[in-house]
Amino acid sequence: MATNPASLFDLPGDRLLDNLKRALSLLHERGEAAAEAISDLQAGQVAAVDDLVQQITTNFSELFTDGSVVVQALQEGHYTSADIDGPVIFDVQNGLSLSLDVSGPIGFSPAPIVMIGHNASAADFAAARVVSWNKETSTLVVNILTVNGSEGPHNDCYVEVGLLSALAEVSMLEQVQALLGLTQDARDAAAAHVATAAGHVSSAASAQSAAETARFSAQGFASAAAGYRDTALGYRDQAATSAALAASSAGQIVNVLDRVDVLPTLNLDLTDINGAPFKGNLTRATGGGYRQNSKGVLVPTAANAPVIDYDVDGKPKGAGFFSAYTNLLLYSEQFDNAAWFKANLTVSADATIAPDGNLTMDALVEDAATSQHSISRVATKSASALPYTLSLFVKAGKGRQIVLNLFGAGYAGGVQMRFNPEAGAITTAAFAYGTGFASGSGSFAKVSDGVYLVWVTATSDTTTSIGGQFGLHNGTALSYTGDGTSGVNAWGAQLTQTAFPGPYVPTTSAAVVRNADSMVISGTDFTDFFNPIEGTIFAEFRAPAYGASQLAWTLSDGTYPNALFGALNTDGRIYTLGGGGWNLSLPPGPTIDAATAKMATTYATSAVRMSVNGAVAVADTSVTVPALSRLSIGGDWLGTGNHLRGFIRRIIYWPKALSATDLQRITA
Repeated sequence: MATNPASLFDLPGDRLLDNLKRALSLLHERGEAAAEAISDLQAGQVAAVDDLVQQITTNFSELFTDGSVVVQALQEGHYTSADIDGPVIFDVQNGLSLSLDVSGPIGFSPAPIVMIGHNASAADFAAARVVSWNKETSTLVVNILTVNGSEGPHNDCYVEVGLLSALAEVSMLEQVQALLGLTQDARDAAAAHVATAAGHVSSAASAQSAAETARFSAQGFASAAAGYRDTALGYRDQAATSAALAASSAGQIVNVLDRVDVLPTLNLDLTDINGAPFKGNLTRATGGGYRQNSKGVLVPTAANAPVIDYDVDGKPKGAGFFSAYTNLLLYSEQFDNAAWFKANLTVSADATIAPDGNLTMDALVEDAATSQHSISRVATKSASALPYTLSLFVKAGKGRQIVLNLFGAGYAGGVQMRFNPEAGAITTAAFAYGTGFASGSGSFAKVSDGVYLVWVTATSDTTTSIGGQFGLHNGTALSYTGDGTSGVNAWGAQLTQTAFPGPYVPTTSAAVVRNADSMVISGTDFTDFFNPIEGTIFAEFRAPAYGASQLAWTLSDGTYPNALFGALNTDGRIYTLGGGGWNLSLPPGPTIDAATAKMATTYATSAVRMSVNGAVAVADTSVTVPALSRLSIGGDWLGTGNHLRGFIRRIIYWPKALSATDLQRITA
């Protein structure tokens, strides 16, 4: 503190000096107060500027940090992947809802095609089409298109936008890295403005304005980064879609569209139960019987609904097209009912899980008698030799095999076959015995683990009764001394006047009719895709030969003479046949009995060509194309007869007669 100038006048007894001293003291005190006020003002200004500098520095640091976090998150794949909460079953299905664990600064965004993976095994994955994405609830709904590896259920799964274009991904990262550089430049520029503001306290307001301008510039860079990111994601989505289309797996429909340059005007995928081809075209007044779903479980089919069946390995067979028939065996699932005649055998009702997933499969248990041990039923028929098929679902019980016996009046004749459900094999092939029965055959199909559908088929005698018997066999003889505990599990007995085992139709107190499947495209639905001058029709289907012409498709005007057919004939070979209006003479294709056939047929003004399963095309170059007005699928020109009695996977039509080379290419 400065010395008070009044102390220089410390002389005693002088009033003038005393007054002067007081004046000087007062002046000194006011000077001290002014200096203190100036000091406080300067300190406040410095603090204000320091606070401003701190705010500007913090804001730009956070902006830069956010940009770094976003870049790191993109590099680590957070935007293109997310973990799945709960177990997932890898199965071809529609409407699968997945709850995702979405974290990180940028969340998750699905592409049209995503991959569902299993962290524990890179071999287990599924490709799926996105149906919907709810960002608020992190719920992703997909339709699974194809599956590799085990179907699970799997825990510890994830979903990601797989199959990205490498170019798009690299481009996206380069653009975001460039954005990070621009953001760094903006931060450096802002720091320069802050330094200027700190050096010029009196111009703090101007420095703050400059800093605001720099901040707005940085925000502009961030907005541009978002635009770059959206563009990159667009490239990614396109790449994922293309990759998914290119990644066909075993069991899926061959993408024949990639093999020719012409676009089809009709493309019916008959493996999709929710697909457009079935809306308003397929008719069947009754239920379609049971079909096997992708999980190996039998489920009923409603009236006018397609019978989409699956192999035991979960791959779709396609839509079934069968003629009408009736299950003649009453109480087809209740073998304990009095309607079934039991010989030296008891029935333990509802002993195990049936093929439809319910506890309704009965156990057929032998007693201790020395004799045959069986159950049977008899139905009436016309006095004609007719084809009949007897079938049953079986599962191993305790050490016994099953004998199917399709018999006539008084057991005077019939056809038998023996099947071992423990080994999953026929132990005695179908054979005719007695008199009156002919053309006996039999086979089986695996439905699920341990469950088999077995059947025998034969042409009956001319009596008025037909029966079905299911007997136990000890591996040595049909008649033996039972032990009172051994037997076989059985469910779903069926006897039909057909030469084929159609979809199972359950019965109780009365026989049940299953009407024929009919699918006809006519009117504007037909003229919208059809070219009357030339065209090509492709069909992929599977059916055994059952002794009569079985039609995969028919082009016609609704009458027989003017009709062209894609047929499986009695010899198991594929034919393109013409009615009277075609005068067609075309050699048959190869034998495909019970195997998958891919056939393509072209027509033009004076020529018809056909190729089957990649074989060299055969041709008739002297035909006349009649007027056509409808396409029948799986049946004849009316959709009511000559049914395929099998499954169709796809029908494609091109409005151009493809070359012979193209025919081989699309059927290979």
